[in-house]
Amino acid sequence: MAVGTDGEYHRLNGFENPWDRLQVLSYMIFVFLIISYYILLVPLSETAEAFAAVYAVLLACVVPLAITSSRTDPVDSCVLNHRAGVANSTLPGYDESSLLYCCYCKTHVQKRSKHCRACNKCVSDFDHHCKWLNNCIGGKNYRYFLVLIAATAGLTGFHAGTNAAVAYAAWTDDSFLDPRRPRLPASLQTASRQDLLAYLTVSAAVGCLTCLLLLHLVTFHGYLIWAGLSTYDYILLQREKNKPKTGEATAGSGGGDG
Repeated sequence: MAVGTDGEYHRLNGFENPWDRLQVLSYMIFVFLIISYYILLVPLSETAEAFAAVYAVLLACVVPLAITSSRTDPVDSCVLNHRAGVANSTLPGYDESSLLYCCYCKTHVQKRSKHCRACNKCVSDFDHHCKWLNNCIGGKNYRYFLVLIAATAGLTGFHAGTNAAVAYAAWTDDSFLDPRRPRLPASLQTASRQDLLAYLTVSAAVGCLTCLLLLHLVTFHGYLIWAGLSTYDYILLQREKNKPKTGEATAGSGGGDG
């Protein structure tokens, strides 16, 4: 994390240390899927060139979006002004009555901003802190994040579909792998059928599970947009719903005492 003018640490973006364990896991999954696709699935596919090209196009969409979502600093502009010693009145559409004071950032911030303890800064139009990107998602990078999860769902879905087709053919046809072995890397050409089937199965499972999780996330954010909520708003609403009513809590404790 970077040290601000106030002497405190503030995370600028998702590539700063310390990295989150889920962030590292996401990189590992991503690399595993890419390697398994190009060294195993493409050589074993009937239309290898076409599949490789489509996968490359999807990667060309996902990678820049992931970098942009992670590198963008969604900090509140009022916080930046405070650090630079600039008055907030210079901000477009400035309205002092719409600002709230943050005791952590020691300055006034916009009403829709929230202070993230992981990043130690107020984030404008705060949605949530994404551990997979190791960065906060707010007004400045929410659109990138939304397109990223949709594009990654498409990438992993394409991977899972190709993988499932190849794995099914390999499992049901004993002669499927042998004529295609010369296309594989030298280290895999001598691998046993059982080893290749295991690799195909694991790759399919990882791709399918990742795709399903991302589709769930895309659907969830679609609902939030429709409802006019942020992830943070949704969490607060759920907490409020789950709070026991005063009468219910009293009755429950009374019953326990009896």
